[in-house]
Amino acid sequence: MAVKRPNPALWLWYSLGGRLPQGYREWVLKDVISKTWLVRHLLRTFLRLLIPLAILFAVLSQFGGPLYIILMALALGLIVGLYYSLSYASEANDAKLRKYGYPPAYGSTIRDNRFSEEDRPQ
Repeated sequence: MAVKRPNPALWLWYSLGGRLPQGYREWVLKDVISKTWLVRHLLRTFLRLLIPLAILFAVLSQFGGPLYIILMALALGLIVGLYYSLSYASEANDAKLRKYGYPPAYGSTIRDNRFSEEDRPQ
């Protein structure tokens, strides 16, 4: 049986931090343990950061300051946000899986086991 994928609107909701219905439980697990889980996590974080950064840009540009200072401040905010998200990526994804009824650290355990199996000599 194929894993049920969310439609674009549900995916956007999920990417912005929303919770999908239980029918997408297997898709969330696949999303969190796939080989590209970290890239997916960073893209979701980037998407979540775009909204406050756009609002900050609109507010700061109203004060008439130099554009390069505004853009550097926003870039620094983006870098710091992505750094903190990357620092806690594994824990955040494990917490996401707990919302869907998986045991604590389930995603980390699967990723660690897969990593150790790939490094095992043949």
